[in-house]
Amino acid sequence: MRINNNIFAQNTSRYLNITESRLYKDMERLSSGTRINKAADDAAGLGISEKMRTQISGMGKAYENAQDGISLIQTAEGALDRIQAILRRLRDLSLLSANGDKTDDDRNSYQAEADQLLQEVDRITNTTEYNTMKLLTGTLGVSATTDLSKFSSAAQTFGTPAPEVKSNMFSNTSIASTVHTKGVYTVRVDTTLTSNDFAKALSTQAAVPGVGSSTTLATAFAMGAGETETITFAQSGTDKVARVTLHEGDTISEALEKIQRSLDFEGLSVKAEWDPTGNGRFSFEAIKRGSMYDFQVVSANSSGPDPNNDNAIFDMNDPATVTTAAGQDISITVFGPDGTAQPLTSSSSTFRSDMIPGSETSAFDLEGSVQGIIGVSFTLDIDSRSLNGPVNWMGALDVSGVMEFQVGPNNGVDHRIAVGIDNTSLNAMNLEKYDISSQDSAQSMVDSEKIDGGLSYISLLRGRLGASQNRLENTIKNLLQSRENIASAESRLRDADIAEETTRLTKDQIMQQAGTAMLAQANDITRSTLQLLS
Repeated sequence: MRINNNIFAQNTSRYLNITESRLYKDMERLSSGTRINKAADDAAGLGISEKMRTQISGMGKAYENAQDGISLIQTAEGALDRIQAILRRLRDLSLLSANGDKTDDDRNSYQAEADQLLQEVDRITNTTEYNTMKLLTGTLGVSATTDLSKFSSAAQTFGTPAPEVKSNMFSNTSIASTVHTKGVYTVRVDTTLTSNDFAKALSTQAAVPGVGSSTTLATAFAMGAGETETITFAQSGTDKVARVTLHEGDTISEALEKIQRSLDFEGLSVKAEWDPTGNGRFSFEAIKRGSMYDFQVVSANSSGPDPNNDNAIFDMNDPATVTTAAGQDISITVFGPDGTAQPLTSSSSTFRSDMIPGSETSAFDLEGSVQGIIGVSFTLDIDSRSLNGPVNWMGALDVSGVMEFQVGPNNGVDHRIAVGIDNTSLNAMNLEKYDISSQDSAQSMVDSEKIDGGLSYISLLRGRLGASQNRLENTIKNLLQSRENIASAESRLRDADIAEETTRLTKDQIMQQAGTAMLAQANDITRSTLQLLS
């Protein structure tokens, strides 16, 4: 028997310490409600949990940001609603003043009311604010700039010769409410177009000398009695076809009117002319440049004694009767804020780009041809007949002012929604001159459809803002759902299971009591050695 070392007591004490350590953890988890209270509890689990907590916290702030975005949009949309109501009243005043039963005093009263309403439109535009930021003055929209310091350096060195900066290169600029990437977009137009680069065609037969526009086709082109000629115009780029039938009794001016009326009715961008001082032939010319407006002219004899149309505007025996008139395409290059170039080929010199929200790589020209573009709507018009190519133009569209809402918990454009709002001033809507003080001026105002254009403009802005608000509302729903799911996952990882921890606590408390009792017994064992000394 040994008394210097009580092995029984040491063993019992070690187990009791282990039990007390477990008991400490049990109480810590139950008192805090969490399974992981320090890194030592679960190092890997703590790291994952902290990342999830960061996401949950970020989603909460993104939710607040999206709510603020909706509030801003509602503020702007409310002001637009009032502007639209004013424009409707201005339209009503125009119609009232245009009526013949009104006196000069009546019209002066209408004009006085209209003047006040017009001032109110500009006042609303200049004073509508959210958190001191003006919403309707165009600072949140798109604007053309000629400031070379903002232009893409890649655009300035791209190709030869050096481009000319054009201040009036863009028209009908408009923000599409949601912009994928804000910044300055530089647009280059490079083409060899000249004033003669319109698709053109001539009739194969010339009129006899000395005839005028009142001369019949029978006389001018020797068409026989009862003879007719059907001419077909086909514009392959737009899939449009126009047919017109001419009679030998039609005068040249009547034939010209028939042809032009048919072309206009079918929407072909072709102008018909007849020049008595020239070679006496009918000429046909595309109104716009570009291969989209290429056209064919085909003639066929419908009836009459001359089945081959030897004597008519077109001669079916002449291979040139089928005339193909070709235009040119236009090269357009768009440089994004990061300098990345997007080469485009437009088949129309009047190029309209329309942004598809959420994608800066899709747009349409006037005839619906898909083109890659920048994410903002504008028109390039280079149809001037005095144009003398080659043309190397450069302009820039600044969409840096659009408001970005951080609606995601992380960085990157996918976690932001940019919202733009165009200018609603009278100048932007072309309503600075509004005169209904006389019947003639009122009728001119009605006929010009300026107010209708303004109403459509405001409707477009409201529609775009409504679309953005709907997007933000769906963003909020997604954030709430995602936050709930991630919070649930983080809870399973970090939170304590109270039922399990209570069971473990009860077990450890019993083990502690048993260990304490056994330690007392172990300490009593050495006392038996005293009997040997007595």
